[in-house]
Amino acid sequence: MNQTAESLTFKVLLSFEAHALAQQHRRQHTQPQKAKQVYLNSLARYAVNFYCRCMGLETELETSDSHHSLMQKFMDVADLNVKRLGKLECRPVLPNSKVMEVPPEAWDNRIGYVAVQLNSSLKEAILLGFVPSVAHQQGIIPLSELRSLADFPAYLSEFYQVPEPAAPQVVNLRNWLEGIVEAGWQAIDQLFATRQVSLASAFRSRTLRFRGKTKQELIQILQTTQDEETRWQAAESLWELEPNHPASGVRRVADLGFHLTGYAVALMVAVLPKRDRSIAILLRVYPLASQSHLPLGLQLIVLDEAGNIFSEVPAREKDNYIQFKFTADAGDRFSVKVALNEASITENFLV
Repeated sequence: MNQTAESLTFKVLLSFEAHALAQQHRRQHTQPQKAKQVYLNSLARYAVNFYCRCMGLETELETSDSHHSLMQKFMDVADLNVKRLGKLECRPVLPNSKVMEVPPEAWDNRIGYVAVQLNSSLKEAILLGFVPSVAHQQGIIPLSELRSLADFPAYLSEFYQVPEPAAPQVVNLRNWLEGIVEAGWQAIDQLFATRQVSLASAFRSRTLRFRGKTKQELIQILQTTQDEETRWQAAESLWELEPNHPASGVRRVADLGFHLTGYAVALMVAVLPKRDRSIAILLRVYPLASQSHLPLGLQLIVLDEAGNIFSEVPAREKDNYIQFKFTADAGDRFSVKVALNEASITENFLV
């Protein structure tokens, strides 16, 4: 990098890689003048790409027009896509030239134009400076009118586009009842294949009321009773007899991994449809791996669509799971946060 009181330039050595890439593009064209044009444009673009990378900018060579042979054939362009900024035009300037020339096809859809002076041996390139636009001068820019690269970072910052945050995935619980389940949500017997004994013990501690009931009797209770706690107890008893029986609703579990400061836990969500089209929902958090109990202070937090907490269940000492049950209407949205100290994981749901 060279700096004077008036200007800042940037020197790039044109390596074997730069010439190999330029040669690759040149081979696509048989007309000598076009082949030379493409070769020089490729070297200029390589130099600007190197400079951008040094500045910490992400570039996309493959999405630029000048990367494709068909566009090269019909246009004289040397554009470079810079992520979250836009296109830079990288114009080669031959030795002893006093101007940067930009053809009409590159006069718009650019955030700036960089003059790249190539030496006679094509072994090095010097980024002389830039201009914001060229159309007002018919594409002929005296090198003396270039703005210094010292101004370039601040100039580019004017074009920075803040990336929109990715929309959080929303799990549609009503789809579960139709057999459509999002990736990452497994049948409970798949995830807990090595923990069947402890799970069965957990269920039995809550389902003594229906011990000895047959499958048909449990199905009858599920289909006729209006008491939600009774329905859940019958469903859990049916889970023991036939884990995936449709009358017991649908339950799926997500492995939340070791995201909670080293503790591995799983979130189970079970749904039972009701006659009025609302859905009874059971949330439960289990320990995974070799742990038999949840860490003390882990919290199961349920939030409404506005982000307000309407339930918060903490894990006590030696809890092998914590849970919360509620009913939601069609179209309701809610979130489930599993938190421990400063770490948390949130899943979003639609009924």
